[in-house]
Formats: sequence, structure tokens, C-alpha cells
Amino acid sequence: MYLSSLWVYLVSISLVLSTSFFQSANGSDEPRVPVWFALSDTGRGKLSLEPFAQVVQGKLTSLPDACKEDDANYRKFSEKYLKPGNSYDVRAGGAAAGKATLAPARDVSGNYEVDYAGQARIRGRVMTLATTVPEISGRESKRQAPSASERAAATKLAMALYQQAGIPEAALPKMVVENLTKTVLKASTEPSLIGSFTIEERLSADNTRYDSLFLVASFSGSELTADLSEIHPSLGDTDSQTLALVDQADIFDSGQDNLVVQLGFYENYRYRVYGRTKDGKHWERIFETETMGCL
Repeated sequence: MYLSSLWVYLVSISLVLSTSFFQSANGSDEPRVPVWFALSDTGRGKLSLEPFAQVVQGKLTSLPDACKEDDANYRKFSEKYLKPGNSYDVRAGGAAAGKATLAPARDVSGNYEVDYAGQARIRGRVMTLATTVPEISGRESKRQAPSASERAAATKLAMALYQQAGIPEAALPKMVVENLTKTVLKASTEPSLIGSFTIEERLSADNTRYDSLFLVASFSGSELTADLSEIHPSLGDTDSQTLALVDQADIFDSGQDNLVVQLGFYENYRYRVYGRTKDGKHWERIFETETMGCL
């Protein structure tokens, strides 16, 4: 009886050790790193999820090239993070906003369609983020549409920035507000305005310039001032660039929000991430992806 029990015990231990070795050899027990995704509206009531960066040793790093499907690193990443049925935490305005679950289908750009369960309103130019990292702070999203007076202040500031960049005053009435968001960016407790603007400037019958502006601004007393502004004048469609907010998130769990934006250009785009400067008053680029999509 004792020998029989001992034999069963040894066999059990052997099976456990074999299973552990198998899992280790196949990498299935490797811990997941923080991966960040953009969640956007693709039309017809569909949402898609696109991974753009991962955090390794406290820094944002690029992901394996999705255009090289036979690459071992991409296959490993895809098997771990892009399986239909995988669910990720959605962040809207930096706060928890439900779950996005990968569906088997892909959209026309090759991004993964998702089933979304949550309260964020993702449509048109309003995008948000998703991640492998759960949100446990209980933070409340402050992202919302600005008031009429805040919109007027942002419009006034944008026109002043265009003029400082040498855009003729006659072109300013043609300025279009592509998107404007009001939110609170940690560690600040005061609201900021984040906006994208464009001016289509006809220089001649055959020459049109597209001037894009992206700004992050906050109030100093009653005056709205720019904490970040980037203007790109371009001659023609092939030279045009736009910056559009994806969303904010405390990517490094540092108590400071980061801004994720989409950099659009001729027939493609990238993602760019900004972080606070050391003085905490301005913003600087800390990461940018390679060109997304496979041309």
C-alpha cells in the first residue's frame, strides 16, 4: 500500500514537472508586458483595435512589424495579444471605461474589429485607448466637449498661433476646428483644451496650402495659453500632415498623464506620444511609431 502510494506521488510530481517545462519551453507562462492599443470608429457601427506600443523597462518601445507576418517575433506577439476573444481594459479620459474584446474579423485596414462593452462614446474623430494594464485607481474621466466660451477662447488662440507662424490674416476666417476636447490632465487638477485645426489656403489657381495646427492649452487666470503647439504648413496633399488626439493615459503609472495622438500624412499615419517636460508646464515627444499599415 505504501509503495503504491509512493509510486502515484512520484508519477504526479513527474507530470507536474513535465508540464511546467513544456509551458516554459513554449513561453506560455511568460508574463505579459504592458501593451497599448488605439480604439477607433471604422464606420457602420464597427470599432477596431490597433496595438502601437509596449512598455519595457519603463520606456515605450516599438512592436514587432505586423507587415512581416512570417517574422517569429511578430507571430509570438500575435499569438499572445491578438487572439480573438482576448479582452483589454479601455481607458477614456484616463479612466476605466469597460472592455474591448477582439473579434475574428478585421477591417479594411487589417486592424482587428472588437466588441465593446462600456460607457465611452467612440465615434468619428473621438478615439480612445485600451491596454493590458487594469485601471485600479478609481479615477473619473473629465473628458468632455468645451463650453461655447472655451471654444471661442481656443479659436482666438489658434488664430494668434497661425499669425505668429506667418499665415496671412486673410486666410484665418477659413480656419476649421476639426476637433476640440476639454479634459483634466494629471497631475494638474485644472482643465486643459486639446484641439486640431486646419486652414485651406488658396495661393494660386494651381497651388493650395493646407495648414494644420495641434495645440494643448490651459487657462492662466482668464487667459488661455498654449502648453504645446505644432503647426505644419504643407503644399499639396502629398505634403500634408495632421495631428489628432487619440486620448490621455497615465501610461507609466507615474501620476502624470501622457497624450497619445495620431499623426496623419499622405495615405498613412503614425502614433506619437507626448509626456510632460521636467517643469510640468509643457509637453515633449517621447515616442513615435514607424509608419502603420502595409503599403
